[in-house]
Amino acid sequence: MNKQKNKRDDGFEQLIDGEPITMMSNEIFRFKCCDCGLVHKMVIACKDPQEIGFVLERENNRCTKYLPDFSNAKVGDEVWDFIHGDGIVIDIKDKDRLYLPIVVEFKVRGYGRIPLEYSIDGRRNRTDKNPMLFWKSFEIPKNAL
Repeated sequence: MNKQKNKRDDGFEQLIDGEPITMMSNEIFRFKCCDCGLVHKMVIACKDPQEIGFVLERENNRCTKYLPDFSNAKVGDEVWDFIHGDGIVIDIKDKDRLYLPIVVEFKVRGYGRIPLEYSIDGRRNRTDKNPMLFWKSFEIPKNAL
């Protein structure tokens, strides 16, 4: 069991980068990233159940390099949205003044072509924890679910 005592509003314990954490082996340890907002499950298995100590540390250079960056996007670029699929950049507004300068058009069955606005990091609005827009499409492997 994790012995951290700081509970967050969402019910998860607040993990501090680089500070030790303990859990029981062969039990599921659930944690939520502050950056990606995803919940991760981790199990450390060993023959005899025992208390295990470990440290989680974020590698900033590795984390941020996987976030989308549309600062060099151009009209006509092909992009992909997690919900709407393939789209094309149709306009780029003032990136220095607007939070949602990237305008992408999608073909949506039953609605025709719709334009949606995105931030430089692929988010639809300021409250989004995760980007929705990417340079390439991807699939979540079935065995990951």
